[in-house]
Amino acid sequence: MATRSCTTPARRQGGAGILSFTILIGLAAFFITLLLKLGPIYMQNLTIQSVMDGLEDPVEPVGKNPRKITDYLVRNLDINGISSVSARDFVIKRTDADRLSVVLEYERRTHLFFNVDAVLTFHNQVEISTQ
Repeated sequence: MATRSCTTPARRQGGAGILSFTILIGLAAFFITLLLKLGPIYMQNLTIQSVMDGLEDPVEPVGKNPRKITDYLVRNLDINGISSVSARDFVIKRTDADRLSVVLEYERRTHLFFNVDAVLTFHNQVEISTQ
């Protein structure tokens, strides 16, 4: 019985070449850059949303006064080290007799690389009871 020799051309057995390896490294660097530049901005937005969610069941009651609500938000954002939003960025509206809506819409710009920037827009909203 004849056995088949394992002789195939070297060009068919080649692995990833230098070009494909360079492209792979470039893509990995691109996504790591995105993660490192955009990740902290998303984490700050999560902190902002959690502070706003704290209005639904605050440790100290804020009542119906929009000024007290704004003071509560700014104080807690300051405690958490968030300086990208200010008191005037919050919009407080009465939705009905015993409900208030607190809305925060803002955008953040960050430089990625060369002449490429990223613009992230956020919309955070919470409904709170005034009773």
